[in-house]
Amino acid sequence: SSDLGVAIQSLGMLTALICVMILWSVANQTLLSLWLILMVFFSTIRMVMTKRFLRLNIEDSELRRWENRYIIGTLLSGMIWGALAFFYSSEWPLPYQIILYVVYTGLVAGAFNTNISVFYAFPAFYLPPILSLMWVTLSQQQDGNAALGTLYVIYIILMYVSALKLNRRIAISLQTSIDNELLAQELSESNRKLKRAKEAEESANHHKD
Repeated sequence: SSDLGVAIQSLGMLTALICVMILWSVANQTLLSLWLILMVFFSTIRMVMTKRFLRLNIEDSELRRWENRYIIGTLLSGMIWGALAFFYSSEWPLPYQIILYVVYTGLVAGAFNTNISVFYAFPAFYLPPILSLMWVTLSQQQDGNAALGTLYVIYIILMYVSALKLNRRIAISLQTSIDNELLAQELSESNRKLKRAKEAEESANHHKD
């Protein structure tokens, strides 16, 4: 719904603001401010587009175009979130490093249910931040980075496989729902025809009498 779309974008902006406030003392403040402005600006555009989509009576022939727009929107959003990873430094105090990992994990988990109905929107969102964090982590000399890189790869594969399975279940569920609705319509139409036939038969018998 429109309210859900607004809530999701608002939550994203709130999360971005919290990230900036937490990282303010360890990252470049000017770049953080620019990143936050970009995030808020783009999230606002997505809010407007979501409301516009729900207000319009979209024809089936136009759904593919809107679906592509949605995927592009999630990709750009993912890229903006991915840019936050380039603030990361292995010299940060450990709590700040953990916070960034927690934020990214939460983003991916939240996007799992939000974007899964349009399958390619999910990897379009979660791959940029995870790959960016993996690249930045591996490019900095620190013990355990190789193990972290392996975990990133496993995480990417697991999320993709999980998303693929859930998307298929949703597609089957939707198709079943559509089939049941069509069947209900056919039964209703058959009942109406039987009722009309019965009324015609009763009327004919009445005239004979």
